[in-house]
Amino acid sequence: MRMGQTWIVDVLKDLETFARDNDMPLLERQLGLCAQVAHSEVTTRSQGGPETAEIYGLDGRRVSAQPGKRNSA
Repeated sequence: MRMGQTWIVDVLKDLETFARDNDMPLLERQLGLCAQVAHSEVTTRSQGGPETAEIYGLDGRRVSAQPGKRNSA
C-alpha cells in the first residue's frame, strides 16, 4: 500500500473498534467491510492494477462494479 493512503484503513479500523466497544454490531460489520474494500483498492492501485472492484453490501447484493457507478442488481 502507498504510505500516503494507509491512513484511511487505520481510520476505518478505529471506527470499527468504536462500534464494537459501543455495541453497534451492524455498524461494526459495515465498517469492517469498508476497511477491507479500502485496503484492497489502495493495494491494487499501488501495484498498478485495474481500478474496478466488485463490492457487495451486507445483504450480499452487488453495490458497485466500477468506481462512481451504483448497480441496483
